[in-house]
Amino acid sequence: RGSPAMWDANGPGANPIDVCLATIMTADRVSSFHRLTMAWPWLISVAYLSDDMAKDRQLGLRLLSIGLVAPQHPERIALALVADDGYRRPSNRFPFNLLRNRAVEGCSSEVVLVSDVDFVIGGSLSAVQRHVSAVLAQPRLAVIIPAFDVPTDGNASIASWLAGAPLRTAELSHLWGEGRIEVFAARQYPMGHACDETRKWVYGGGDSDDALIPTTYRFGCEPYMLLSRRLAPRYDESFVGYGKDRVSFTYELAARGAALAVTRELFLLHHTTVQRDRAYAHSPADWMLGETCWPDFVRRVRARYSYQVHSCAQLQINAQVARALAPVGLYEPRCVSAEAGVCVGTCVPEVVVFRGGGVERRVARLGRSPRLPVVSQSYLAVAVAQAREPTIFLLGCDGCGVEAVRAQLELTPGMSLGRPVAGEQWWEGEAPHFFSQEDRYARGIGWYLDHYAGAPLSPAGGDGVRWVDASTSYLSSPFAAARLGARLGAHAPHHRLLIVLREPAELAWVLWRRRQATPRREAAHGTLGSMLHGYFEGHNFSSRTAYEAGGLSRCLASMQAPRHEPRGARWQAPGGGLSPTVEAWQQCVAVACGWEGCVVGAGMYAPQIRTWRTAYPARQMAVFTLRELSADAAGAAIRISAFVGVPPPTQASPDTGTIGGEAAAQCVVASLERSAGVAAGEAE
Repeated sequence: RGSPAMWDANGPGANPIDVCLATIMTADRVSSFHRLTMAWPWLISVAYLSDDMAKDRQLGLRLLSIGLVAPQHPERIALALVADDGYRRPSNRFPFNLLRNRAVEGCSSEVVLVSDVDFVIGGSLSAVQRHVSAVLAQPRLAVIIPAFDVPTDGNASIASWLAGAPLRTAELSHLWGEGRIEVFAARQYPMGHACDETRKWVYGGGDSDDALIPTTYRFGCEPYMLLSRRLAPRYDESFVGYGKDRVSFTYELAARGAALAVTRELFLLHHTTVQRDRAYAHSPADWMLGETCWPDFVRRVRARYSYQVHSCAQLQINAQVARALAPVGLYEPRCVSAEAGVCVGTCVPEVVVFRGGGVERRVARLGRSPRLPVVSQSYLAVAVAQAREPTIFLLGCDGCGVEAVRAQLELTPGMSLGRPVAGEQWWEGEAPHFFSQEDRYARGIGWYLDHYAGAPLSPAGGDGVRWVDASTSYLSSPFAAARLGARLGAHAPHHRLLIVLREPAELAWVLWRRRQATPRREAAHGTLGSMLHGYFEGHNFSSRTAYEAGGLSRCLASMQAPRHEPRGARWQAPGGGLSPTVEAWQQCVAVACGWEGCVVGAGMYAPQIRTWRTAYPARQMAVFTLRELSADAAGAAIRISAFVGVPPPTQASPDTGTIGGEAAAQCVVASLERSAGVAAGEAE
């Protein structure tokens, strides 16, 4: 195969002992490893998770061969064979960070690059030598190498490059400008490569093309870096499965005072994402695994370095994970690796190291599968409030920006959304839809109240917790108000109804676009996708809204005639105008649209609110518009807090700052403004 094809001919490169690439893999990544060895001409250390140690020990470095073809220059490869000590079965507790530590330990150089095996590296060969020299001269320097991804419709030039044709940074910048590459995993986790300074990398930064671009740490970023082993902390092995495994490394690196800079002469390209929709197709709750270990990790870093930064989004994540996974009576979940007792940390699985074609050393399994030492504060039991009923109800329409108010309530100390019960996904507990959906109402009040049994308190939550039911479907339900009063009537005087609405024409447009985005090809009969075939057939937005408006007008007008008027179907507004009840509204929406997804009918708020107004006095209801939330988030947050009876929030930066006792309250305005802005942007 000749010399490595990923480099241009700018120089002879670094001495092999100067730098080492550390990576991790399993048996299904052998072809990826071969591609990586073609792109990287220096030392490589790989940690390989083995399902069958007895068999794999016999194969040794032959594990890395494809048939009879060994990886390029195998004499430079160190292989650490790590026994799968119950990591992947019965549950996925993949030891990403344990493997990374074994890979770094296999490097004999001072400078390392820890990269995933599915990447290839490109750019200027001579730049690696310069950056290695810079890192050796400035041990606190960490050089970030930007990471890119190839969309599903990647073009032929990229495909040929992956087969071995050279590609320079200028060519990659050109592909970026044409939209044929993008930041790695930007759609799944935008913060992951926020430290890469991609726009500066593409459009210029520094005094010359080979200059390092100084950058600052941003909470949540997880770049790939060339750095000194003296600067690099060990990867925290408590993070197993998905979530926070590389984020935790960068966070501790920032705590150590690392100076971050981005090179414009190197890049990494992810080459296996050929079907984007399936690239991250793990369970929707898998990302929570790593999050369970985050609070303890942050406390350990704070105790060691007197360092802590926060993100308002992270506080919301903490609340979501606590509701989903914290045992009753605890305000935080137990770290998943400690809960499962996997062999990490003080426990070392069996490891066999191969180097230079033979066995260098073997380490038998050491220690027990421990319950990792934890800070006791994390598992302090908290008093479970005696009241088991929600008293705050968040109502609104789909597309009205309800998420903005929910974000504020979620971050308000002393308040909590519901927890999922058995068989539910983590997000379903926030909105049980008990009083509006027949199949859920039939499960009984006990099932509903289980969502609010022992809801976790935040550490700053005070003496009790007020629960929030964010089932927005209650607004349009003709019987939710009556059911709520019948079931929870004892606490009705304490109920507060937060109603979020949107300008009806904007709402119609947003709902139309959402319906259009729903996959309709090859949809099964009876699914939403199949029903939308008829809904869109022969219509654009203008004709569809005109059709619906005409149908609704005729239907509501017909209900004025006594012979067609069901009992209580209409209410005569002052001045003689018709103002239908929610039953009449629902009936006409069904007639005019054929189903409840009517984009015009959804914006008829009066009949929906009137049902609740007959069940509750005005002082227990507050109506907010999305325009108000997005235009004056601070004022809206104060008004919401006053209405539900909690202290007003204080404003803070949405991304970073020092954690204090009022951290959640400080993030309220920022989160409300961000969420409202996202919802408002849907109408653009």
